[in-house]
Amino acid sequence: MKSLVHADESLMERIIVNAETHGGGATRVTVQRVGDCIRLAVEDEGPGVSPEDRERVFDRFVRGSNARESGRYSGSGLGLALAAENIDLLGGSIGSRSHRLGER
Repeated sequence: MKSLVHADESLMERIIVNAETHGGGATRVTVQRVGDCIRLAVEDEGPGVSPEDRERVFDRFVRGSNARESGRYSGSGLGLALAAENIDLLGGSIGSRSHRLGER
């Protein structure tokens, strides 16, 4: 079934580009209809977000402990905060799960 999404194109582009360029690079981006909403899901090669970092990691200048500890991922801690702000402008919400940490 095809669905038409009415959203600000520039905000959607920023969200997707951000997802593709951080966290070790996106390996899969999916869009799925869920009732009257859409779910944009991004899988990446990043170290995962630990449960204790789940709320804070969407704040500006916060990097998850897994990213800090691995030393492989540099950044200012703005990527997820900006994604959250853009998604909020679209009336949506953002969350995180980590398959690397055994979550489904």
